[in-house]
Amino acid sequence: MIRIGCSPPVEVGVFPYLIKNFLLEERSCSMQCKEATSLIIPFIERELPEDKLKIFLEHIRNCKECREELEIYYTIHMYIEGIDRDWFSTYNFKGEFEKELKEANAYVRWTNIMSFFKDLITAFAIIGILIILTLQLQLWGLIG
Repeated sequence: MIRIGCSPPVEVGVFPYLIKNFLLEERSCSMQCKEATSLIIPFIERELPEDKLKIFLEHIRNCKECREELEIYYTIHMYIEGIDRDWFSTYNFKGEFEKELKEANAYVRWTNIMSFFKDLITAFAIIGILIILTLQLQLWGLIG
């Protein structure tokens, strides 16, 4: 069993490494509401660093109050930005907010996938180096 963020423990099945490190990414509940609210504006302005983005999105997913506050800030931000652009007749604030959250979550998933493949390639490279080293040592007659 592993614990993902603030959620209850999850049973890991056949591929514990893949599930734990790649799909679920085990973390502690390190972000408090005060820190999450301080990151709302950087999130809206897309200036949140990747490491903080992952934890922030997890907190927003699990904390109803912070999610509501984010939605309020997002709506106000978009309203102010849209005054000059005459968005109000066609702009769907709620839909755009949900779309923004989906895009941020997709970005985090994509970085997790890329990180997994980077780790996989590194592991294959290390295995390849060890095989080459073993073969070279056999050629020199130092082993087996």
